[in-house]
Amino acid sequence: ARIRSCPEVLPQLDAIALEADGANPPVGSVSATTDADMPGAPALNDITTVTASSITITWDPLAVADRGGSAITKYEVHKWTGGSWAHEADVAVVAGREADPRTDQSDYTYTDTGLAAGAKHSYIVRAVNSQGAGNWSNFESGITSPAAPDAPALTAAARDTSSIQLTWTEAVLNGTGGFDANSGGYVLQRWHGSAFTTIQVDSDGDGTPDTPLSLDATTTRYVDTGLESGTQYWYRIRVDAETNSVFSGIATATTIAAPPERPVVSAPPGDISHNAVKLTWDEPDDNGSAIISYEVQLWDTGGPTNQWTRLVLISATHTAYTHRNLDPETRYVYRVRAQNRAPNTDGFGSWSTVVSATTSEEPSE
Repeated sequence: ARIRSCPEVLPQLDAIALEADGANPPVGSVSATTDADMPGAPALNDITTVTASSITITWDPLAVADRGGSAITKYEVHKWTGGSWAHEADVAVVAGREADPRTDQSDYTYTDTGLAAGAKHSYIVRAVNSQGAGNWSNFESGITSPAAPDAPALTAAARDTSSIQLTWTEAVLNGTGGFDANSGGYVLQRWHGSAFTTIQVDSDGDGTPDTPLSLDATTTRYVDTGLESGTQYWYRIRVDAETNSVFSGIATATTIAAPPERPVVSAPPGDISHNAVKLTWDEPDDNGSAIISYEVQLWDTGGPTNQWTRLVLISATHTAYTHRNLDPETRYVYRVRAQNRAPNTDGFGSWSTVVSATTSEEPSE
């Protein structure tokens, strides 16, 4: 059997060396006496499979020559408990696995669960046949993974028509607060179409967001800019660490609605008579707040000063207006704008491009 150097085992091995009366060695030590009828010692493999709450050990099935002339009935797993080796579990023999080991033969495994994160545990194994328990294997130790950081608590709030401020609590690692050496900061994601993706930023100034956002461990606030007005966005955040970390709950906010975009008025108006002009326009983008009305204005040259005067304020269900009772062969100039309920403003958007129309000659009687 191979023996690995370990502080917990060395005192027991020293005790074996000092025993001159042939007494049995302490539980968990490696016996120097071989009984031909007892199984040989299994060979524990290096521990490579661990989680934050479990460790899995593996060993090869005993070859026929190592079984002591009797079939193996089970394997016993013992675990170091701080002062001695204690029985942990019995692992049953699997039919067919006790043939002479082949390259495609599966190892025996045992998974110790319910462990604390970041803790060391040591194990030994021995085989049992009809004559009793055989020699102990080498011991192997494993350390459970560090605990995943607690998810930050994320909140989102709109700042204006194109930005949302995200704030979060500092992540807690292993209940102690702060990050460990494996932490790289935070990963902040935004819902994009059909999935959450890490927010991208423009790192080289070319106007294209193409670099994942980097947030260091001291940061607990970020403003997401360049957003659409009156639009809802969803976010989540986690610690960027080698240890698997969990995402926060989803936080959402809606950017503040902006006044509507400018309407596009048909130019020149397509329906003109000697005493009427019909204006039509396309419904503009409402920027996150439904359009409630349109204002049509006329450039008035008949008063003491030239100025725009309101002709009508009509419902958003209309995208046309007919100006009637006009003089024949006269030029009229118009503009149109839309209105919504964007906060902190009167809700009016920009004016359309100015359009003009000249009424036709009055028909002869």
